[in-house]
Amino acid sequence: MAALGDRSEAPEAAAYIDLVSDRYETSDLSDIALALDYAAFWLKFQDGRGLVNDILNFGKIERHKGLVKLLCEQARGAIENQLAVCMPHVRTQRLPNGVSLNVIDLEHFAHKFTFPPPGKTSGEIHDRICQGNDDPVVTLGYGPDSLRSGHAAFL
Repeated sequence: MAALGDRSEAPEAAAYIDLVSDRYETSDLSDIALALDYAAFWLKFQDGRGLVNDILNFGKIERHKGLVKLLCEQARGAIENQLAVCMPHVRTQRLPNGVSLNVIDLEHFAHKFTFPPPGKTSGEIHDRICQGNDDPVVTLGYGPDSLRSGHAAFL
């Protein structure tokens, strides 16, 4: 599930998708990963076992579907709010090699202490910039003690 949430191309992610393909579409798995990410952010150091079990469908299917839908709606709304605040502050520079370099100071321009956290915010900014863009893209989100990068289309 973590590999799907982080958009990993590891062979284990593909093996997991194949394993559960008779029960879930890839979009369902992405929703479950997002719901887990959102719940984990708010649970922090709490156990949350019952909630996580419901998200992962270890109980009743109706409860699983309703919970994943609710958490994804809340997560997507929070992501849209964060992007509305951040996107105007992304600085873009075209490098001589054709790469689009995008940089944002998350410490100054992103909401703090809420979902999505800085790393996910950087990833969402990167994904938004890559939509409809066939050029190579590098995105850097930085704070006082962190750096998050994303890249696409270097082949």
